[in-house]
Amino acid sequence: MMENQNNAPTKNDGLSYATENNRLQTVDPLAEIKAMRLAQLAVCRLKADIEMQVMQQKVQVSDSDKGIK
Repeated sequence: MMENQNNAPTKNDGLSYATENNRLQTVDPLAEIKAMRLAQLAVCRLKADIEMQVMQQKVQVSDSDKGIK
């Protein structure tokens, strides 16, 4: 609580408290979990892309073995 020079509470204690709290950055309690899940999703997408490339290469090799272009 803010006090003036006479140690009496001022009228805008609530306003100054709210102003100070608005200046503080809000913390998302799920931010770490969200970041972890996004990282997992990125890894899954990379693995899926690699698997697709491997499958396409296998198809191309089997087609070229059969003489199909």
